[in-house]
This record gives sequence, C-alpha cells and structure tokens, in this order.
Amino acid sequence: MEENRPWLSRLFKTFIILLVAVASTLYIYHYEQQVADRKKAAEVINSMNGLKIETIDTNLILEYGTNSLDSTTLVRVTNRSNPTASSSVTADPIAINTGVVGNVEVTYTAKSKMLNGTEITNSKKYTFIVKDTQAPIIEIDKNSIDVEQGSPYYNEKAIVLSVKDPIDGDLPLVDKAPVNSTTGYYTITSNVDLKTIGKYQVVVHAVDRNGNTADKSVSINVIEKTYAAPVQTSKSDLSSSMKNNNQQAQESN
Repeated sequence: MEENRPWLSRLFKTFIILLVAVASTLYIYHYEQQVADRKKAAEVINSMNGLKIETIDTNLILEYGTNSLDSTTLVRVTNRSNPTASSSVTADPIAINTGVVGNVEVTYTAKSKMLNGTEITNSKKYTFIVKDTQAPIIEIDKNSIDVEQGSPYYNEKAIVLSVKDPIDGDLPLVDKAPVNSTTGYYTITSNVDLKTIGKYQVVVHAVDRNGNTADKSVSINVIEKTYAAPVQTSKSDLSSSMKNNNQQAQESN
C-alpha cells in the first residue's frame, strides 16, 4: 500500500496548485472589480463635486432697482477635475427683475468635460433676495425759520422743496397716511401756533412703496411782529403837500 502513496501525493499537490490558481484568479478578478468600482465612484464624485457652481458674492441680496439682471452673471463655475476645460452654465429664470421686492429662486445647470473627455454636469439652486434698502430723500428749504406773529404769509408746504425715492422718483403729499400704498407718500405735521410767540416744529415724514421711511424736522420760531417806523415829513414837503391840496380843492370848485 505504501507503493500507492506517491500518486496520491501528486494528486494532492495538483489539487493545491489548482486551488491556488483559482484563488489567485478570483483575487485578481475581485481586485480589478474594486478598481473599476472605485473608478466609477470617482467619476460620479467628479461629476457632482468636481464641477462646482458658486455665487460670486456670498451675500445673496440684490438691491431694488429698475433693471433686470442676467442670472448667469451672479455665479461662477469651476471644473476641479479638469481646470483647463471650458465650462458653460444656464439659469432658470435667465433674468431677475429687481423692480419687484421678494425672493427669487434660480436653478443653475453647468456643463464641462473631464480629462478623458467625458461630459459632466451639475445643478445647484440659489435663492436671491431683492431688497429695497434705500430710504426716501427729503429736501427742505431751511432747518430753522423765523415767522412773525400772525403772519399771513406762512406756508408749511413751501418748507419742503422735494421728497423723492432714489428709484421711484417723487412721492406725493397726502393729508393722512394711507393704510396701504403702492406708490409711497409723505405727510407734514406741525404744532405751530402763529398767535403765540414760541418755538415749534414741523415734521416731514416720508414712506416709499416698500416701507422704507425718512423724517426731517424744521424749527419754526414765531417771533414778535416788528412795526416799521413812521416816515418823517420835512417842512418843505409838508408846505408843498398843502399847496397841492389847496390847488386840487380850487379846481374842484
């Protein structure tokens, strides 16, 4: 029976060799599969994160105005997997109307290519805020005005030269502030008493169509009325006046 052992040993060695070969093949296949999976995962990462869309200004507030802005000018695209490749970006909506206050959501889609020529895309949403930050501008004649007691010429409306919104222009004068205003307005209030000597104030209050406000005060000083001194007449003037009066009386007779 010992004579049969050599072929059994050879068979065992052959089995071991085949087992090692199969294990090596499986290992190589598994390794290559891992490499392919990692490559595919890297391509996915590059397609999503390698193509970066970011706003040029971290502040997403846009100033209220009269113009429309091209949405694509508010972002930049960076291809980190292939920095020399050209990139394009589209936006929806393509234009932002800054004449309307509120939030505007813009969806950006960027395209570029990797080093191997494969096209990659990425999308990003940003919400911009159109905001009116500028208050109305009130221009007055003087900060302080002297008015004679009982003067018939005092006019509070004449104190104000102009009231304007930097974007929308002139604001109208109203007697009472409206509950809602789509155009803006300004009011004039005062405690001036022309009968009583003293210091008073006139307040100009302006509100634009988006709720920004501005105020300006004017001091009104009611002062004692000044009387003009009577004009003194010389003797020669008096004599001439009497002569003219006598002549007129004789002519009338």
